[in-house]
Amino acid sequence: MRAPLAWLLLGAVSLVVIVGLAVNAALAAGTDRLGDPIDISHATERATPTAPAPTPTPDAPSTGAPPLDPGTTGRQDPAPAPVAPEAPAPAPDWDDDSDDDDWDDDDWDDDDWDDDEWDDDDEWDDD
Repeated sequence: MRAPLAWLLLGAVSLVVIVGLAVNAALAAGTDRLGDPIDISHATERATPTAPAPTPTPDAPSTGAPPLDPGTTGRQDPAPAPVAPEAPAPAPDWDDDSDDDDWDDDDWDDDDWDDDEWDDDDEWDDD
């Protein structure tokens, strides 16, 4: 008894799939199930605007100036002059010897170093 029920269920599912594919193909072709064209104008209609559209401003003159703002007298201030880029900072002079006076070679007198302070025999006993 279970086998005929399974076949009936399989047939119903197959029929639903076939009908769904047919409807999908008809919609893709732009027709409904009866072959009549699908009217989608309601989907593309736009709401009417409540305010009138702004009037376009006159085109900018050929000098490249921006267009006039609505309600202006037509006089435009000239564009500011371009600013020149800053000059790079001068490179440091690494060969400048003016600060060598701070170094005194006499501060490192070899006589200050006493080799006897580091007697290897006293510090490190390798016995």
